[in-house]
Amino acid sequence: MALQFNTDKNHLIVPKGYTPEKAKNICNGMGPKGWGWLIPNHFFGLDMTECGNRHDWCYYVGGNRFDKLVADLMFLYNMIITIWNDNNNWLAVPRFWMAFRYFTAVFLGGKKSFNWRKKNVDKN
Repeated sequence: MALQFNTDKNHLIVPKGYTPEKAKNICNGMGPKGWGWLIPNHFFGLDMTECGNRHDWCYYVGGNRFDKLVADLMFLYNMIITIWNDNNNWLAVPRFWMAFRYFTAVFLGGKKSFNWRKKNVDKN
């Protein structure tokens, strides 16, 4: 497996090699580049940009099908933990709903954005 992880002080997963400084030119928060006007970085006022950046980093590092699955599950986990850490109970349910929508979108539609290392085998 190409992707390796650690956790930070907020219990979010940090992909190996990821730092906000390194990711500045690679990552763009939630959604594909150029779609910021349509796909917000906030879930009802809670900033989820860092979750999207870490997911973008994993897609940039790339790998095989398993690595894509791990990257997508890490994305879901980080969004859930970010929502949980916010302690805003009355907004938790709609935020969790948004997290599952974003996860489903990248899980089903992220194939073209992922850096496939074995293009002949994994991209089809």
